Amino acid sequence: MHRSTFPSARIRVLLCAVLLQAAMHGHAQIVQVDIPTNAPRYVPLAPGGSARFAFTVTNRTLVAVDGAVGGELQVPSATFAEYAFAADEPSLCGPPVLVPRTGFTEIRFPIAALGPGGARTCAYTVQRAPGSAGDLGFRACWQADANSDPFCLARARLGTLPDLELALDTLGAGTGDTTVVRLRLYGRSPLAVGSRVASTGCHEFAGGFLQPTQFDVDGNLPGGCASAVGTFCIGGTGEAPLSRAFRIGPAPAGGSATCLLRIRRLRSEGVAQVPLFLSGDRVDLPGGAVAFDPVRERETVSVGLGLPGAVPVPLGPAAPVAIGLAILLAGLYAQRRRGRAQSA
Repeated sequence: MHRSTFPSARIRVLLCAVLLQAAMHGHAQIVQVDIPTNAPRYVPLAPGGSARFAFTVTNRTLVAVDGAVGGELQVPSATFAEYAFAADEPSLCGPPVLVPRTGFTEIRFPIAALGPGGARTCAYTVQRAPGSAGDLGFRACWQADANSDPFCLARARLGTLPDLELALDTLGAGTGDTTVVRLRLYGRSPLAVGSRVASTGCHEFAGGFLQPTQFDVDGNLPGGCASAVGTFCIGGTGEAPLSRAFRIGPAPAGGSATCLLRIRRLRSEGVAQVPLFLSGDRVDLPGGAVAFDPVRERETVSVGLGLPGAVPVPLGPAAPVAIGLAILLAGLYAQRRRGRAQSA
């Protein structure tokens, strides 16, 4: 849940229901927007195909309300142009329009006046262009007027929706204070992936708000994972450190991508392992398009000290050769395990 407070409005946003509570014209406004189960926020839609998208607006006030449903457009404007919305009742629920704002673009579905206690379902047929490369993603909350906050958390996604998974192989421990691990991104869809970001949570590296880690993690070694912008966190002394985040990719359609992480011991006490997970649902595609991953299973691994299956790997001038050998050994070991499982 995300809350934002303004002089004239207080907005509470839920994933599947969006409530707006505001003081306007001396009346308490409560408008609810639902994305019903028969039109989930993730709508599969292949290039050249069509799908149905709907939401319901309920006016729980004592006065008539009008406005729009929408929020921040989370893809390039050119991607929006590849999706055509045809409203079942265009006089009551208009097709979406884009409104340029400073620093971002807003998408708005105009809604005709709705009487006190009334409810209306807005339904659309969405046609995707045959050559469309990216998914369509935007926010979906009630907006009483053009100045309403568009940064709600409820999300709507339409498109190919690739499924990605995260795995981790332990490649080795050098002196006992350093461990090298291989991070692997699996693509479970027939769609090539440009990159995906994996991130730790806030508290693990935020200065001991809960409990400090025994280790630090980075990709500063041959074949290492590229650094990415993590989550802004609040440290115990008021600073705003970042979680650790890494970008993985590219990966071919139905294939995988790998990179290496180095785990270095910092202290003898604290948290020895922390979760590393695929951050958000954004997937960057080759060529600059964006997709969204709807499946949240198999997207978290443990990273840290004391991971099982370590192979000794000295770190130093010979690190590239040693790590390459460890990767080969780890691959052979994984292949042998798969063979045993299939023959069992």
